[in-house]
Amino acid sequence: MKNSKSKAIIILYLIFFIVGIAQSAIDPLTPVISKEINVGFDIIGIILFVSFFFLVAGNFFSGRLSDHYDTKKIIIIGLLLIFAGLLVFGIYVTLILFILTMIFARSGFGIIDSSIYAYVCQFFSKRRSIIFVRLNLLWYFGCVLGTLIISVLLFFNIKPMFLFIIVAAFFLIAALFFFKMAPSKDSQASIEAITLKKKQSFFQEIKFPVIILSSIILFFYAGAVFGLSTWLTTYFISFNIKVFIGSAVLSGYWIFSIIGLLITNFLIKRFKEVHILVIGYLIGAISIALVTFIPLIYIKIVFLMIQGLALSCVFPLIKSIPIEENPDASGTIIGFLLTIQGAGIMVSQLIIGIIAKNLGVGAIIYIIMSSLFIGLVLTIILFTELKRKKISIQNTSFPDISIKKIK
Repeated sequence: MKNSKSKAIIILYLIFFIVGIAQSAIDPLTPVISKEINVGFDIIGIILFVSFFFLVAGNFFSGRLSDHYDTKKIIIIGLLLIFAGLLVFGIYVTLILFILTMIFARSGFGIIDSSIYAYVCQFFSKRRSIIFVRLNLLWYFGCVLGTLIISVLLFFNIKPMFLFIIVAAFFLIAALFFFKMAPSKDSQASIEAITLKKKQSFFQEIKFPVIILSSIILFFYAGAVFGLSTWLTTYFISFNIKVFIGSAVLSGYWIFSIIGLLITNFLIKRFKEVHILVIGYLIGAISIALVTFIPLIYIKIVFLMIQGLALSCVFPLIKSIPIEENPDASGTIIGFLLTIQGAGIMVSQLIIGIIAKNLGVGAIIYIIMSSLFIGLVLTIILFTELKRKKISIQNTSFPDISIKKIK
């Protein structure tokens, strides 16, 4: 069992790495796809927006199902959906096939995201935070490699679509190896536990203040970070910075995020998750304020890198901390957190787009800063709630030493 669990976690690490490559490789190809299928950016945008609903739905339902069915099978279904979508995308692209590709791939990404986190909670509960950090770390490495490969292919005028056939093959291989090597959820669960799960509604499983607070933090944090990554080059245009330079800065931002996760991986063995979270968020929020108000572009870039380094701990830790509230419902909690995260990304993109059009691209940074500071306040409240809860548990754990008891 121990050997099969070790093999399973290695496969999960590789899956997150390949997911990073696949997701980051699709995004830069928007103009290429638009030309290939002969549609405008508005149609592409609508397709991407609609496909995101399938990703969010995959997050929610796979998380919920992971608490009641074999999570291993759910992961394999997600991998096969991604394989099907990317294979079609790599072989031939038309408008209809592109729509199907995005629906299949985004659904698959959503499914494996929730189910892999849930699988880790079920089989590696004591090492959960460390594994979450490493999964995110490998995803970042995949993102850097994916964008780099696409840049090289486009530079040499090589058709990039064949890359997705190779990536699709890796997803199929991962599904086969995971099916063969990974352990399944224990089917010998007690009748009482199953009955209890059936009695609990979704809202009963996520009603804890720590879970709700964590989800709202994710809403604002994810909206800010993905808003920043999407609109950074546009923001720099207001300072007469060319797009390719802005793109290089964005690559640097992700590299510093990787360094931040490496530091988090070191710190997590020595400090509590919530302490790392609060300090990292505080440094990141101060950094984005300096990016916002200091006019010198080089100083902006320096503090942007510091922000990426400091805030990289948020995604893995804010997903790990709430699991402790209700470990038996880990899949449902993860699915809920990722659903709120997805909603935050969608809302922020809409708001930033409206602000950029009406107030100018220079105003983008104020939306990002505001979101991060709201997240900081909520993180401090989360820290206070966890501290209050710990004190409450300690007080109720004292033995009864009353006079009546002694007598």
